Order: sequence, then structure tokens, then C-alpha cells
Amino acid sequence: MILGTTDTPIENPGDEPLPIGNEIQFLLDTGNEYLENPVAEKDILSVFVGIRPLISPEGNQDTKNISREEVILVSNSGLVTMGGGKWSTYRKMAEDLVDKLIQVGNLETRKECSTKSYLYPGAEGYSESLYQEIEKSYQIDTQFAKRLQNYYGAEVFEILGKKPKLLGKGIPYFEEEVLFAAKEEFALGVTDILARRFRILFVDLELAKKMIGPVSAILAKQLKWKDKTKKAEESAAIELIESLRKSYA
Repeated sequence: MILGTTDTPIENPGDEPLPIGNEIQFLLDTGNEYLENPVAEKDILSVFVGIRPLISPEGNQDTKNISREEVILVSNSGLVTMGGGKWSTYRKMAEDLVDKLIQVGNLETRKECSTKSYLYPGAEGYSESLYQEIEKSYQIDTQFAKRLQNYYGAEVFEILGKKPKLLGKGIPYFEEEVLFAAKEEFALGVTDILARRFRILFVDLELAKKMIGPVSAILAKQLKWKDKTKKAEESAAIELIESLRKSYA
């Protein structure tokens, strides 16, 4: 179960923002008004904090009333800047921005933007029942198979191969997933994998902590890390996990 969200202004978010004030207690209290089985801090597996890229409003406007739409600005020098927006509309944002660049730069084009006609990676050949084939092929449970389906779509078999290796006992992730993230998704560190590729760090801190060693070992070999870099990456991941844990424990 996920409880959220809040909408709190923040002055200095830092590289890895943490919950502030009484946000967590507010979510627990509010959630318990609707839950049959009340939850408490001891039930929390992890927390996630994101910073919305809101455009500064005119006047003293509350953040929840500020538009989430993107804004394109053109300076006197011709510099084109985009601000705001959200992940769910990123392709439309890209189209709008490129269209504006073409207009401002008076550029010639052969055809209109075609991003809306392109399939996402893994979409070709995808079906809602794909997880059943994944489950059978790799002899894994349904939850594991559905995660792989959601992550990789129809590309899952190409990414994992015929006999993928688990990261470790009780860890529902394959070594091949780490390699794919490093080779094809430009992941450069342990935290990069756990937080921004697998997202497990924001879902289950204990599992994320178990994954640090195996992930670090694979990345060290793939990225040719020296031992000093490997230890620094592991320490950074542990530090972030403990910071998130302390924010509610």
C-alpha cells in the first residue's frame, strides 16, 4: 500500500530530499481515517520524496493551486527555455519544445513531429498475459513475473536471456537487469540502480540494503571501478537508506 501525497513548499531540497515537518504523521493520520487496519510508523517500508518543477507564480499563491503545465519562454536573444511540466506528458512537452525551436530558429523541416506514433520500448508484441510466459520460462512466482513484464515488456526475454542469475537468495532481481541498466540505461552507480532504475530503494529499504553488495560487485566489474570507488558507492547507498529510515523511525 502507498500513502500520499503531500504538497509542501521547500526551500533547499538537496540532492536527495527527505520528508519534512509532520508530513509522515499527516499521511498516517489521514490514511487511517479510511483504512480498516490502522498503520503506524513501524509498518513503513520506505518513503519517497519528489520535488515538483513548478513555475514560480505571480503573487503569494499556494503550491497546490499552481499549474502543472509546462511553460516555454523565449528570451530577447532567442534562447528557448522550457519549465514546469510532468512525467506523464513528457513526449508532448518534447514535441512542443522542438516545434517552438523550429519556429524561433526559422528552420526547415521535412515532416511534422512523429513522436506520438512511436511505440515505447517493449511495447511491440506486448500483451497483458505476458507475465504467464515469463513465469513459466524462468520458474519464478507471479509477482516477480509481473514486475518483469511491467519493467521490460516484450523485450524481457532479450534482456534476461535463457538462464538469468538471481542477485542473491530472497532477492527478486536478476544480475542481467543490473547489466542492462548499466549498458543500455546509462546507470553509473549503486544508488542510481536502486533508486532511479529499480526504484526498490523507495519501496523497501531492507531489500534495497541486501542488494547493495551484489549490485556493487556487478557494476565494479562492468564499469571497471577501483576498490575505492566501489566502497564509496556502497557507502553512499547505505547513507541514503539510513537517512530515509531516520526520517520516519
